[in-house]
Amino acid sequence: MGKKDLRITLEAQSDVDIQLYDKAAAAVVTCGPDGKAIIGYFDGEDACKKGLLGNNDDGGEESATYSGLDFSYSGYSGVGGNLGNEYIQIEGVTNSVLNMKALG
Repeated sequence: MGKKDLRITLEAQSDVDIQLYDKAAAAVVTCGPDGKAIIGYFDGEDACKKGLLGNNDDGGEESATYSGLDFSYSGYSGVGGNLGNEYIQIEGVTNSVLNMKALG
């Protein structure tokens, strides 16, 4: 919380996917201890597990605004199609506790 213009880069030898969760009190009350997914693929309708980003059909780059911040995600297909090479970029000052996971 309180970090400005954050960028997280993941480079892995194999397919690893980034997930990012909002752990603010309201998200935890609504969604449980893991919080609400902001970025994360989920094959289902659970709004807490299905990220705002990370669920497009082509796995490509996408952006969205969440809680007043602009989030960009490389997509689960990776940077330049290189699976396991992904990034998250957050523009603005983070206003809640965030938890990043690497799944793979």
